[in-house]
Amino acid sequence: MNNTARKIETRPQVEAVTITPAMASDWLKNTAKNRKAYRTHVGRLANEMVRGNWQLNGETIKFDTFGRLVDGQHRLLAVIEASQPVTMHVCSNLATDSDVFATIDVGMKRTAQSVLRMEGVKNAGIVASAIAFMEQTDSKSTDAVKISNTATLQAYNQEPEKWDKVAHAAANDEVARLIRRPTFCLWFYDALDICEEAANDFAEMFKTGANLSLHHPVLTLRRSLTNQLEMSSNVKFRFLQYYKICTAWNAWRDGRKLKRIPATNLPINTRIKLH
Repeated sequence: MNNTARKIETRPQVEAVTITPAMASDWLKNTAKNRKAYRTHVGRLANEMVRGNWQLNGETIKFDTFGRLVDGQHRLLAVIEASQPVTMHVCSNLATDSDVFATIDVGMKRTAQSVLRMEGVKNAGIVASAIAFMEQTDSKSTDAVKISNTATLQAYNQEPEKWDKVAHAAANDEVARLIRRPTFCLWFYDALDICEEAANDFAEMFKTGANLSLHHPVLTLRRSLTNQLEMSSNVKFRFLQYYKICTAWNAWRDGRKLKRIPATNLPINTRIKLH
């Protein structure tokens, strides 16, 4: 009997199961060929569960014909970390062929950008990266932070008009030449709350660099960004740019000249207050 016929005869079955932390622990004791578990990914999933964002979406916890766990260890570990029951679809009786395992998770990963684009968001990539950077500065961790697609969409839907303004301002090519767009977006997002007219004026000066006197905060900012060296850590590099644009904005709002932008030791999870 060939492999194709045998796979059809196994007749996998799918049902919705409310999985408790104890059940998850038991299931994890009998695994097939699961990959190494990544604790950061487990933490993100657990956070979604605690927030109530977890949804039945057709993805399954998978078991083979011997009852061994084939796919789903990160989700089960997240149930344990979240310390609460979570309902998921469970698929049992999968064929035990090695080629079956090789076909799991081969689809293209859906990104926050693609989720926003499917919702009709213009400049979806800019919005997604900006919300992710905002999450980093608001995080309690100084490590790189990732935000789920669900949380990204929720953040956008809370203030869609504002995020559209932010992304439109950041879509300018000169902005991208001078600064990482997520850092510009977060500054502009907060500056809109201070004074929208002033935020637009500052952004225009930043883009053009026209008619700026010596030690004007925007001119100092542009020169600082142009002369800066790339850093090995992308997260730290973006935060440094964010710090610089916020520093220049505050000096401009205060009516101060700015000869140079001082160095900073602020951690990357710092949300800088604007004047």
